[in-house]
Amino acid sequence: MVKDIILLASLILSISLGCCQVHPASTADNDRSVMISDGMGKKVEVPLCPDRIVCVNSAAAELICALGCSDRIVAVTSACTMPPVLLEKEVLGRSALSLEAEPIIALKPDLVVEGVPPLKEDVRQQLDEAGIPVLQYWALHVDRILPMIDDFGVQGHGHIPAVFVRDLLFFLC
Repeated sequence: MVKDIILLASLILSISLGCCQVHPASTADNDRSVMISDGMGKKVEVPLCPDRIVCVNSAAAELICALGCSDRIVAVTSACTMPPVLLEKEVLGRSALSLEAEPIIALKPDLVVEGVPPLKEDVRQQLDEAGIPVLQYWALHVDRILPMIDDFGVQGHGHIPAVFVRDLLFFLC
């Protein structure tokens, strides 16, 4: 149901606005950051326009793609299968629990987005030590997805204002 809502919202936005083009982040944007309180309430400093995202949360991966930024995702888990463009991404493992830190760090991501279950504690610690921000979202219900939409909009994913996407989802629900 949630996936259907996200896909429907992205389709409506694509057709009606015609503004789902990705605009490359400028160097100035890459040097700026913003403080975000993720879906679990943890405050995390993240780059304003991350170019390299490791996404081990399938709902977040779909949302990033719906915002027109699938090219920013560099790796996923095998659970991230929709939209089909994600099947072309590097697969790091079956789930967040099966991942090790070294392959993630080797990709030099600007951001890692995890879900529930989260990454193993030692992996999370190694990512923290490597200076890689990690956002966690529990996205099994639309009430948990709306804050993720707001956060991704703050970070500059895509050209569609996140508030507009959020308001559209409220309208559709």
